[in-house]
Amino acid sequence: HNLSQYSWFRQLERCGTEGKCDLSHKSDNEGNYRSSVTDIIIQKLLLPRFIISIEKHYDPHSKRQCKAASELYLSLVKHIPTKLNKKTINSIFQCLNHSVNDIAIPVLKSYDFDQSTSKDAQIFSLGQLWKLKKIIINICQYWIPALRDSECYNDFRQ
Repeated sequence: HNLSQYSWFRQLERCGTEGKCDLSHKSDNEGNYRSSVTDIIIQKLLLPRFIISIEKHYDPHSKRQCKAASELYLSLVKHIPTKLNKKTINSIFQCLNHSVNDIAIPVLKSYDFDQSTSKDAQIFSLGQLWKLKKIIINICQYWIPALRDSECYNDFRQ
């Protein structure tokens, strides 16, 4: 979901480059900077909604949602200062971390999968492994490529 694909966004960007709004936001590196109209709309309207959707509605097991959310993040990050980017990345990492921590996988050795292990325990274990596999694939395929170029990425890698 690259925002540039929408004509309203391209028109808004042109408006933002032709006329700047001086809101005296602080830059992380140097004093004041001037924000374009596009930056202000993204920072005040779209980014908070993105963070809420990540925190409350996002399913990291869904390939479609991971692809859409990571692409939207890449579109938004171009328009936000480092401080807001850290908050955004923190929300993403908390969601992913929470999802991984919620997966309980009983430790069963291969010889434990015999008649003494209940069928339900076997199915539960395999289901949890499947969920973990999906999350790991989605993180590796979508989130790491989207986040690794961010100047904030190294702060969260631990």
